[in-house]
Amino acid sequence: MRQEEKQAFTLIELLVVIVIIGILASFIIVSMGGAQGAANDARRKADINQLAKAVMVYKTNNPEAVLPVSCVVGVDCPAEVFGDAVVLKDPNGSGYAFTSDGKDYVVSAVLSNDTAYEFDSVTGSYSTVSSVNGACGTAVRTFAYSETSYGSYTQCSSGNPSNTSFPAEGGSESWTCSGISGGNPSSTCTATRAATPIDGACGTAVRTFAYSETSYGSYTQCSSGNPSNTAFPAEGGSESWTCSGISGGNPSSTCTATRAAALFCSVSAHYNTTKVVGGDTLWCDNYGNIWSNIRSTGATKDAAVSMCSSLNYGGYGAGSWTLPVNSFSFPYLSNCYDTPTCLASSGYNTFWSATTFGSDCCSFEFLPDGMGLNEGCFGCGFSFYVRCMLQ
Repeated sequence: MRQEEKQAFTLIELLVVIVIIGILASFIIVSMGGAQGAANDARRKADINQLAKAVMVYKTNNPEAVLPVSCVVGVDCPAEVFGDAVVLKDPNGSGYAFTSDGKDYVVSAVLSNDTAYEFDSVTGSYSTVSSVNGACGTAVRTFAYSETSYGSYTQCSSGNPSNTSFPAEGGSESWTCSGISGGNPSSTCTATRAATPIDGACGTAVRTFAYSETSYGSYTQCSSGNPSNTAFPAEGGSESWTCSGISGGNPSSTCTATRAAALFCSVSAHYNTTKVVGGDTLWCDNYGNIWSNIRSTGATKDAAVSMCSSLNYGGYGAGSWTLPVNSFSFPYLSNCYDTPTCLASSGYNTFWSATTFGSDCCSFEFLPDGMGLNEGCFGCGFSFYVRCMLQ
């Protein structure tokens, strides 16, 4: 009789067997994992029971003792409170949580299903508590600079804040809210506090700089706030600015710096030498004197003197200018008593001619002492036309 041929497993049959083995293995692993979790939870509950009893014994022996507010058993909890149980740790290697108000306390562990198992001394009972995530409260806001505490605003709507400091003026404080019974902590919570409003104020740069200076240097434009204009005055000119208020404060009133004009006249100067300084035209004579441009004044000597003394011109402030009134002190200037003299066009009168003034009116530079109020050159509305000299 012929022996029958033996047949091997097909590829499909092998794959089916492998799949079945994998399914059975997963059931076994899940079952073992559940058993491991249950075993760990049993140990956690036993540890909590032992820790709770250790604290009861300590409180019985030390009725006046104050318990720590918060600590982690096996990490920073005092050994005298927990005795030999202080070395107990969660099967995962972390410590058990302990909190109290100094008298009553709670000791807890997080179970494998993320719920908390705790003993509460107030009720004297063990219970399983659902975890709650920490969450920021209503104190996440900007406080007025006048406020000094969180008041009725809560730092956390659930959990406890990691930092309870109130923000300083113009500063901020941040914290997280702890999870409850194993819940996750919140993301960062932040409160800010406005700074005290400060009015802007002019600084030490409100002054007259020398013509040789080219920057404010150590002079401050603002003692508080920032200047609206940082340009330095041109020679013989000025610059103005305001200083902004800080955190809502009022801006300053106008601050102004001036810069003196450089002297430009010399003995070698020629008639009709001019220079524009700070938008004003100044004139030189060949004796090194500086004169203003033509000015119209009243019909009297006193009016002319007053006008010159109050003239703020060419970068030179009031009081810098004068009207020469003594002909003997200035013999090089002709005394103007009548129209022909005023209109002379030779010698020293060239500088003071009608061509220079651009007017047919009688003009003169000063009134000699002793001139009567009704004497002199009148015209163009009965006003004198004069130039003032820099003192």
